[in-house]
Amino acid sequence: KADAADKGEKIANWKKVAASREAGGKAQVQQAQEDAAAREKAMKKRLAALEAELKAAGETQERLEAVAEDAVETGQSMAEAERIKGEEVAAKLREELEATQQRLSEDAAEDY
Repeated sequence: KADAADKGEKIANWKKVAASREAGGKAQVQQAQEDAAAREKAMKKRLAALEAELKAAGETQERLEAVAEDAVETGQSMAEAERIKGEEVAAKLREELEATQQRLSEDAAEDY
């Protein structure tokens, strides 16, 4: 009977050890699942932040391209306006030169 009681006690102890290890294993699995869920949540949050940064960068690029295009158009308009103004000044100076030459020719003709 002592052997049977001893064996029963050993069996009970092994059952306690097995139950303890099972509980520990379940706790580890639970912790691993919680850690994985937390990592997934953090990765999703980071992904959303990166997507927002990418969208903002794209919008900034579009605005900069529009500003650059406007600057080019403005520069071209200013250059064209200066060209026209220069041509008008040159034409006026040519007219004045021709008028002066004409007067000089007339004055020279009167002197003879």
